[in-house]
Amino acid sequence: MDDKRLEERLHLLKDSYERIPSEMDVDAILNKIEEAPQVNEKKNKGTKWQRVTVWAVSIASVFIIGVLSADYLEGGGIKNSQNKQEELEQTDDLIEYAKSLKDQYEKEREKRRLVLDIPAKDFKTLSFVQQADGFASSIDYFSKQTYESNYYTSKDRYKELFGKAVNNIHLPSEMVGDILKQQEKLDEAKTSQFFNSYYSKIIDLKIYFNKKQNVTKKQVVSLEGEGLYLENGEFHFNGNDDYLALKAFLVPTVAGYLEMLEQEPYTYAGELVYSLEDSVAAMMMFENSLLESFDYYSNISTMKGYYTEIFHAVVKGTKDQSIYGDDGKVKEEYRQLWKAMMSQTSNSPVNYILPPIVKEFEASNWRKSDSWESLNYGDIDDALHLAINGDLGPFIENLPSGKNETSVDDNFVQRVHALYKLFAGAHDQTVLKDAKPEEIVGLYYYCAQLGDKETKYELYIKDDQYQQIPKEEYMKPPHQKITDFRKEFSSLHFEQRSDKKGYVVLTLHPDRTLYMHDEVIGFAVIHTENGWRVAFMPTQ
Repeated sequence: MDDKRLEERLHLLKDSYERIPSEMDVDAILNKIEEAPQVNEKKNKGTKWQRVTVWAVSIASVFIIGVLSADYLEGGGIKNSQNKQEELEQTDDLIEYAKSLKDQYEKEREKRRLVLDIPAKDFKTLSFVQQADGFASSIDYFSKQTYESNYYTSKDRYKELFGKAVNNIHLPSEMVGDILKQQEKLDEAKTSQFFNSYYSKIIDLKIYFNKKQNVTKKQVVSLEGEGLYLENGEFHFNGNDDYLALKAFLVPTVAGYLEMLEQEPYTYAGELVYSLEDSVAAMMMFENSLLESFDYYSNISTMKGYYTEIFHAVVKGTKDQSIYGDDGKVKEEYRQLWKAMMSQTSNSPVNYILPPIVKEFEASNWRKSDSWESLNYGDIDDALHLAINGDLGPFIENLPSGKNETSVDDNFVQRVHALYKLFAGAHDQTVLKDAKPEEIVGLYYYCAQLGDKETKYELYIKDDQYQQIPKEEYMKPPHQKITDFRKEFSSLHFEQRSDKKGYVVLTLHPDRTLYMHDEVIGFAVIHTENGWRVAFMPTQ
């Protein structure tokens, strides 16, 4: 206990002692006063002994009042002292608890430093260590506030800060081990949270050790446990058996981010690091992750950058790799590659950018294309942005039409009405299992026409992997009002982007009352065990 604490306790003890009531016999004092000789009121002056007696009586009276007052205040005084005593004990307990957590964190921190065999002065410079130390420092800060200002922080709060500090100090291999031990598949939000932390730690270690002039054998072995292997004088991430097993517990859309972790960089000084085919394969994997996953990943900008750089290099060529042959025509390998890319995608920047380029080149016997000449990085970025937001469809030249279109006519309305009769009321999800995506969208707008918000809500996805809206929030605000959805849409068709997701593209009717600034809109749907369902905010 330090000097300040000791001083507080001594002051409390003194205060408590002074409030203890006297055990003097008050009745005896009063009897003595009554036995004293009476003073003759007619005399102007009393004798010396009479004056002494009066003085004694006065003192006794004051003393009695003090005793009675002390007795009256006894309960409150002692109670306040007890409360202050309890507060001091509570404060000491919290400070000791905080200190024990901080000491425990320091031990956990030192374990990881020894595993990596990094000097203490270097270990504290790693980003993930600094983040962990930040949470640990918060424990010290709140403990100091408790000591100096009686600002109390609960044990739960200290425990939360300690947990965050320890989680941040965990090495990448420990993070993987925790997931394998739990044997529970993560949803997209938790997958991205795991990957963001895992990726940053791997990059931290990779950068630090690649800057070191001399690496010890112990450090090499330690880093192999983290999936980093020494090749040609530099550490590269190749993963290990646990890392491969980890993928089964993450959502599929993380594949592009894992690919980036394993293989980056993809370009160097404007040139492709990998072959044309491998570069395009990586680019398409990035596109799938960007279009199919939510914007949860911290390095999404890095992925977008790689996508744009690869796309530009594959279509425009590079300084060292021209798309033209000696005959002045586009090389055959590029022709075949571009056509393969277009055949494997839909609603993609590829389908927006490449068709006019290929068409113009073919018309000129593969010698010239104005669209190719004007293509730049910004065009690719813009197309990717539109695709991620689901707004690229109307701009794509080869947008499906004709035989794939479903007309919004009386026959279509009858099919939708039949589905409504089956589904409304009980909202049995299984009755819509075989319904086509176009029919689900038609049913959605048919419910809007009838004003049946309850049934319309039940068409939304009910899967924790995807964003949802609470029912009470959905039911409160006013909803779209339409009188006849046949006058809102002329036709619709379905574009499937993966086994789980797709878009129903609706061509708007000239007399529509909705979406006045568009000619075509995309309506997002997601496949479940009971068929296709409406995605959250489907037309955004």
